Amino acid sequence: KKYTLSARKGKVVLIDFWEVTCPPCVKAFPKLQKLHEKYRDKGLEIIGISLDTDQKELAQFLDKAKPSWKIACSYRGWKDEIVKQYGISATPSTWLIDRQGILREFNLNDEEMDKTIASLIRE
Repeated sequence: KKYTLSARKGKVVLIDFWEVTCPPCVKAFPKLQKLHEKYRDKGLEIIGISLDTDQKELAQFLDKAKPSWKIACSYRGWKDEIVKQYGISATPSTWLIDRQGILREFNLNDEEMDKTIASLIRE
């Protein structure tokens, strides 16, 4: 299904660019799960954008990890247009979009991420 940020206006959106073969990305999943559980009823939406190319490998990982948020993947990896469009140069890369659809922060550490999400939700 098509996913557009403009349709998410009014929500705080965390975009997570990641891939299965990235150990820090995989390590971040439980932390993202906790953030999602803590804030989803207050207006947080997470979208994971996988830069994986192996459909079977991604499916196996997601089957085990069971994220509670949407995951998008074209299976084009680093050749996906979104990489160029958003200027992604490494994974993980996380972006926080405010309720008005404006990029407010990116690549925060865990503590900063939690505090910033809380602040954006209060706005």
